[in-house]
Amino acid sequence: MTVKHSESDTRTESGADDRRARWRSRYSELADTPLPPAHTLLQRWVQAPQQGTALDLACGRGQDALYLARCGFDTEAWDLAEPAIAELSERAQGLCLRARVRDVLAEPPAESTFDCLHVANFLARPARRRGNWPRPLRP
Repeated sequence: MTVKHSESDTRTESGADDRRARWRSRYSELADTPLPPAHTLLQRWVQAPQQGTALDLACGRGQDALYLARCGFDTEAWDLAEPAIAELSERAQGLCLRARVRDVLAEPPAESTFDCLHVANFLARPARRRGNWPRPLRP
């Protein structure tokens, strides 16, 4: 099966499976290591209690999603790697945080659905791979 994300970007389903396997392996290896702190820029930006919805896109182990939830955001955290999402789900007990396994290249966020969008590394990929991304932030 071929998955087309834009006119210049065509991938096969096996390519998504390769990415999923690579990230699953990486986060499985990190399972017993301490969680790093939230990114410094995020900590500087969000210092007071907040409200609204937040998305941590390609959240990895979720340190930033946890930080957003603790600051008061109703938080979604998405990543391709099942081990990372399983670890985050355990850590998120009692917080308003939903962690989901989601391939954001195949299923990007919908338009105007979040008040805060946090992306630490994912969108650093070449623009041609992103195609025409929706604008998930509310005006």
